[in-house]
Amino acid sequence: MLEARDLALHFGPVAALDGFALTVPDGRVVSVLGPSGCGKSTLLRVIAGLQPAEAGDVLWDGTSLRDTPPHRRGFGLMFQDYSLFPHKTVAGNVAFGLRMAGMDRAEVSRRVDAALERVGLPGYRDRSIGNLSGGEQQRVALARALAPEPRLLMLDEPLGALDRTLRERLLGELRQLFADLGITAIYVTHDQEEAFALADHVVVMRAGRVEQEGKPEEVWRRPAGEWVARFLGLANIVEARVVDGWAVTPWARFRVSGASAAASAPMTPVAVRLVLRPDAITVAALGAAPEGAPGDVPRGTVVSRVFRAGGYLLRVQVDGGPLLEVQVTQAGVPQIGARVCLTIAAEGVFVVE
Repeated sequence: MLEARDLALHFGPVAALDGFALTVPDGRVVSVLGPSGCGKSTLLRVIAGLQPAEAGDVLWDGTSLRDTPPHRRGFGLMFQDYSLFPHKTVAGNVAFGLRMAGMDRAEVSRRVDAALERVGLPGYRDRSIGNLSGGEQQRVALARALAPEPRLLMLDEPLGALDRTLRERLLGELRQLFADLGITAIYVTHDQEEAFALADHVVVMRAGRVEQEGKPEEVWRRPAGEWVARFLGLANIVEARVVDGWAVTPWARFRVSGASAAASAPMTPVAVRLVLRPDAITVAALGAAPEGAPGDVPRGTVVSRVFRAGGYLLRVQVDGGPLLEVQVTQAGVPQIGARVCLTIAAEGVFVVE
């Protein structure tokens, strides 16, 4: 098990790591998700021993690695640009670390073949790197990282240079590979889809610190703060007053499900920041408005409609309120200019800091 405890590192006035803590249990895949420049790559370099931290420690099974050089940590690191040697063959690239470790020729050959088999490149030993596609180069880089059989595999934006179709296919293959091999891994990315699709546990990072962590579905459905919510693409955030389980917002008045202890306190208004998930809102033609108390059913006009795989993202100008983003997968999606009413599910409404 890997533990990073209170890691700190500054580059001038900028904190790349600011009391960062991380635990990666054996056989688990942890995604570190965050925007560019938040310290993700620096974290991997510190764990790998390539960059000393100013404070904190990295431990494996409870033993400090502070005095352990990078080549003795037993960690594999795969970079975003793959860092392959163009003058070497596929086998030469995969074997490089093994030869540097002093393994005999027979063992090197065995491990090269095994690694190429794992990543779906049997028979590629003698091919030139320059003749490979981007996806094939990615696989060679992964094979090189896997060949030494590391106890921890770290991947730094490994799919960032690939097109969307190839990235989605390789995501599924990586997930299956990690499961089959029981690999302990840290996967660094700025892409939410990659993080949620691949990991057992997601850590959201901002400015060198942990903003939130948990199972992928928990992080996605319940962002801990407004910054995390916006980073995950949730734009429906407003000031509201919550009293007796009801939220009074510029859009309408509606129920809040389990938002906070304060939200359920009877007749005690509480000022909060409220998030509405776009997939928790149902759209209907204005004439089909459901029954409800006045002000409980927002009405508005569709001002934009963008197709996304599986549905549409609508922006609705609510009467007397701000724009509201709505994710629609139902049939009969309203056109721009249509007058609509909106039903908001309580489980899609929550309070953030």
